[in-house]
Amino acid sequence: MGQAESLAGYGFNHKEQLSTLGNFSRQLESYALHVIEDRPVSNAYSYFFDKGKIFIDREKKTELFVDPEERGGLAQWGTIRALDQALAHPGELVLFYSPPGPVAFETGTKFDKIKPYTDGQLYLLVGTAEDQVDAIAISVGKDNESKTIKSFFGEQNLPGGFDNEQERIKYFLTNPLSSGRDMENLLLSLKTILVKDNFSVYKNVHQEEFKILDVFKDLVQGWLRRIKPKVTFDYRKMYEAAKAVDVKSVYLYQLKNYFPIYGQNGKMALGGGCGGNIVSEGELSSFDPLPNMKQVDILSSDYRMSTSLKDIIKKSNEESDEYGSLKFHCPVCNGEHTRPRHVLFKVCPNPNYKDKKGEPIPIPKC
Repeated sequence: MGQAESLAGYGFNHKEQLSTLGNFSRQLESYALHVIEDRPVSNAYSYFFDKGKIFIDREKKTELFVDPEERGGLAQWGTIRALDQALAHPGELVLFYSPPGPVAFETGTKFDKIKPYTDGQLYLLVGTAEDQVDAIAISVGKDNESKTIKSFFGEQNLPGGFDNEQERIKYFLTNPLSSGRDMENLLLSLKTILVKDNFSVYKNVHQEEFKILDVFKDLVQGWLRRIKPKVTFDYRKMYEAAKAVDVKSVYLYQLKNYFPIYGQNGKMALGGGCGGNIVSEGELSSFDPLPNMKQVDILSSDYRMSTSLKDIIKKSNEESDEYGSLKFHCPVCNGEHTRPRHVLFKVCPNPNYKDKKGEPIPIPKC
């Protein structure tokens, strides 16, 4: 399954890099809320700046990536400009809107297999420190777009008509708005509007309708990072399973566990960035990575067990071969190796994996 096919069919990147437990947990939670449940408002998340680079984690190890081919590079350009504006004016709300429509403006890119975005994404950005911007995302239905965008941007800040859909998309991607107000003022404005007209903002793939009052309530909760998925998971176990097996199996396992809620006739609709695709229960029936937890290196400091020391020793013996070595999954090359008992490899043992200087690549500490 290629990257474009995975994004198009399931809404996740099957080659996603694992960083920390916290980052992976937030990613799984976001996937549950916006691809599976197809909720319109995200929990707040943060961007961090250092030496001209933008990171998506506080440790500043994972750089923000917006594909340079998406919408002719304007998605990337607009995102960076909006973040720069928020960083330059701490406390001031910046609005950035990505309208529905084609993912690319030309054919022949890897996005040919991905459906057009059926809904818009409105991003609210606030610089909170000299190196941090907090953000929240809102899904906007195409049929409800006009009222929603006017309510957030203000009619006076919106242009007139456009010649075509492409020109409209380009305008919003290249014109993030510094609103001159903070989040509290926005919420007060929305409260005034919804009292007069509780209009629809978004209808998801499960035909659940969210009105401006619902969005208002979720904005309050989302800014506090308190929106929770309907199905809860042990994210530590999921994280360890992703390291032991692969990222793809964990996401598909998560999908599988939502079928009792959203599945109909063996199929389930997906929303979010995947454009409302449908997955089959049969496709997911074999994906349960958690029993494969036995593959996890038991010397990992991240691996927590409720079993006794006797069970751990027994487990260790079961994993040993006749020469007293243990199975080892290397996070650098993603390969299976063996190591002597009670010895941890400090570098990747695969001779084909070297850094730019030709030296073995260190294995990240857990």
